Amino acid sequence: MKKNIKVCILINNLGSGGAERQAVNISKMLCDNQCSVSIVTFRSGDFFSETLKEYGITYKSLNCCKPLSALFKTKKEFISGGYDVVIAFLRSPILLACAASFTRKWKLIIRMGSASDGFFASRIGKVLAWLANNADAIVCNSENEKRLWLSNSKIPSSKIHVIYNLHRDLQEVTAIDGNYQNDRTRIVIPASYSFVKNVANVIKAVTWLNDTDKEELEIHWYGHKEGALGDTSVYDDAVTEIEKNGLCGLVHLHEETKDIYSIMMNSDFVGLFSLYEGLPNAICEGLLLGKPIIMTRVSDYTVLVNGNGFVCDPSPEAIRDTLHDAISTSMKQRKEMGNISKQIAKKYLTYDRIQNAWRTLLL
Repeated sequence: MKKNIKVCILINNLGSGGAERQAVNISKMLCDNQCSVSIVTFRSGDFFSETLKEYGITYKSLNCCKPLSALFKTKKEFISGGYDVVIAFLRSPILLACAASFTRKWKLIIRMGSASDGFFASRIGKVLAWLANNADAIVCNSENEKRLWLSNSKIPSSKIHVIYNLHRDLQEVTAIDGNYQNDRTRIVIPASYSFVKNVANVIKAVTWLNDTDKEELEIHWYGHKEGALGDTSVYDDAVTEIEKNGLCGLVHLHEETKDIYSIMMNSDFVGLFSLYEGLPNAICEGLLLGKPIIMTRVSDYTVLVNGNGFVCDPSPEAIRDTLHDAISTSMKQRKEMGNISKQIAKKYLTYDRIQNAWRTLLL
């Protein structure tokens, strides 16, 4: 990779979400390859502030939420920053980056992540698919997302690339010995409290378990309380349902934490029950940590779960049955599943493989 490439990472904010973590991980990887990286957001956030300082990554918040103001400030930042490459994450930043890049000197790469046919059928989805023609490259984090782009836009396949999520910090964590002994089957779910993460159906599924299974289960959910800016309704409703159904000893809701990897290491399963996803960071992290996996049929689930756990539909009935199956596994079976998870991670999620793909794209 050429030295001193100036890269701008554009994203909504720097909260604790999966896309934000990916933006930071990619920024760190680019710094290691002697790029000069700036992260630009529309709202402030400091979950990764220590990491940015450690790597010398410049951080700037445009502090705007109105579309026209955001577009003007985005265009001004791209020009004044003298960037060689702009990488836009998520829908709103992609829309603004594409609209600000009709006359430009920088290379534009967009990375949306979560998508669905329903989104592309919406008005905003159609606008985004049209504006995306202005990008030099689209990076998908799953084969499923690539299929969605190809079937819902006129963008040529040569512009669309699949690069799995980067989890640099976990390349060494895989060597940790996860010696633990839980009295109950402990399932850790690292996900925000948003509608799409499906916390309501998970709680309903636990409610419908038989008494024996309830005595053997413990679910710990870690995530940001706000499903959307200033909106904690999903979290609040979940707390109410847990209390109403007497599940306080079974389902534990926590805020996001920087110790999530240690917590995942001491789990029996890493779970995610989303309605739809891009490539789920939580599942990739579970694979790298050598944990058995439970996930819904989203993204590239056929690649991520193959003998190393369970997949299910997002309905409460299907989740209940899958929880029962997970509880019924022996420690020997879980160890075998964990070993398969490590093999899958080694095949698809190695740092060198993903770094080389980004290097090729930025040249």
